[in-house]
Amino acid sequence: MEQYYEQIVQKKPTAGEKMMAVFVWIGAVIIAVAGFYLMVIRFPQYGGTLLALIFMIMIIMLAVLYTKRLSPEYCYEYIEGTINIDKIQKKGIRTMLTRIDFTRVTSFGRYTPAKKREYKPYRIFSAYTGSTKELWYTVCLADRGRKDMVIFEPDEQMMELIKRSLPIQLRLAAFGKGKETTP
Repeated sequence: MEQYYEQIVQKKPTAGEKMMAVFVWIGAVIIAVAGFYLMVIRFPQYGGTLLALIFMIMIIMLAVLYTKRLSPEYCYEYIEGTINIDKIQKKGIRTMLTRIDFTRVTSFGRYTPAKKREYKPYRIFSAYTGSTKELWYTVCLADRGRKDMVIFEPDEQMMELIKRSLPIQLRLAAFGKGKETTP
């Protein structure tokens, strides 16, 4: 029987990202008002009201699209020993970040910033929300011998599926003695 589980987590914007969104909106309003002033009041022979309104709508749409990119969702799909990690932006555009194949995993455990420095030359994927303190990482062999480090935050059911898929040595190292058997 094929095992399938999907978990979706939404990234919480940081204070810097919130400030960036505020500055984007302030800039969009300033540019829209300045464009309207220049096209309608200052130089009406070059623009006109219709062109000014189109310009304002385009600036507002660009601001909306940019601020939606600041809060992506991540989708973890567990399918028979592999996890596909996708990034969902703007509530619909889905791109695959990476795939974790547990037969090719070389390291797995709780994430600390020291782990990121330890695996510095690897390609690192951060697919977590920032709302929880319990982060996990995995290092696996990817295409052409490259190693990828993935930082993510699985829920309890996903962790149980991961425990079943991990090789026994990594399960012992990550969870300790007594929890190495599959639940």
